[in-house]
Amino acid sequence: MNLRDMSVRLKLSLTFGGLAALVLLVAGLSLLALNAANQRFMDYVDGLNARATAEEHVQSAVDPSQPATWSWPASPRMSRWKIPMSSRRMQKSSPAWPSSSS
Repeated sequence: MNLRDMSVRLKLSLTFGGLAALVLLVAGLSLLALNAANQRFMDYVDGLNARATAEEHVQSAVDPSQPATWSWPASPRMSRWKIPMSSRRMQKSSPAWPSSSS
């Protein structure tokens, strides 16, 4: 069948069907890529958890009186390490504190 012999309705229907098939193909490929990315992330998290657990075992073996201080943050902005507030701020008596008398 020649393209000139087709009706406009048939041409539009075939074009629409082809575009719908193309959209379904792209959606399927994106699902495959998303699944692969999710699997890589899960492997990373499992590795991170294994390293954290190993670190906790080593830390408790070295100094059993000090419990491990690693914890999940409540929000992305919070630090994962529980650092005492006194060591977070620079004290004025610290030699690294810039002097304002210059």
